Amino acid sequence: MVRSNMIRGLTVTFGLFLALIVLLADLGLADRLIWLMDKIPGQDFTGHFLLLGMLTLLVNLSLNVATFRIGSLRLLKGSVIIAIIFTLEEFSQRAIASRGFALRDLAANFLGILVFSWVSVWVHAQWTQRHDRR
Repeated sequence: MVRSNMIRGLTVTFGLFLALIVLLADLGLADRLIWLMDKIPGQDFTGHFLLLGMLTLLVNLSLNVATFRIGSLRLLKGSVIIAIIFTLEEFSQRAIASRGFALRDLAANFLGILVFSWVSVWVHAQWTQRHDRR
């Protein structure tokens, strides 16, 4: 219970942090974040990968890695939600003068979502095993 409340709190906080980044970029104020981006290898691609990946991890853990099926394909609800929201966000940049749509950013988003989806399942399995041993 304590862990799930902590994860949910982290998820909301991190989600708000990402919303602030998107808002600053939409307003053309993202240059204030450049000092931080200059310190990250691969900069923009790495940023998209890690930020979306971390959000995916937190959302999936908050939802206890809940899944649904489309035919024989089993998908994580949190991963699908994040993929839909940030695909729409990336395409919306075409309508914002201070932003620009980049397929590379979308690819980094999807890669982060995919990799951290696997991490979500692994972390949840580790937590479940530890809890079952007690």
